[in-house]
Amino acid sequence: MARNDKRKPNPVDSHVGQMIRARRRELGLSQTVLGDEIGVSFKQIQKYESGTNRIGAGRLYEISLALDTDVERFFDGAPGSASTHQPPDEIAAIAMDRECENLVAAYYEIPDPQLRQTFLSLLRTISEDE
Repeated sequence: MARNDKRKPNPVDSHVGQMIRARRRELGLSQTVLGDEIGVSFKQIQKYESGTNRIGAGRLYEISLALDTDVERFFDGAPGSASTHQPPDEIAAIAMDRECENLVAAYYEIPDPQLRQTFLSLLRTISEDE
């Protein structure tokens, strides 16, 4: 049966893609960097992360090596899995949040480590006041 383009991605493929995206962002890597690391285009990484394209076992293993994690992590909390470990929704939401990604990128662009620490202290102080 041919796949209909309007059909939704398989829920497990979508989940694995979201977990890959979360780990990639956690490490501060762009889709281009991850793609270069495993020999595919950033566009292909986008398709993997959205669940549009399925990821073969060998490619998933390469991704796990590039992201310095176990393959099993990508399946934690997957629909229908027996996994007892599920990432907290709040952490997953933060990892997926573009604003957070931009904040982390800007933080690491500060060249002076002491200034980065001062900025981090300021953010913590402000958040405690709220």
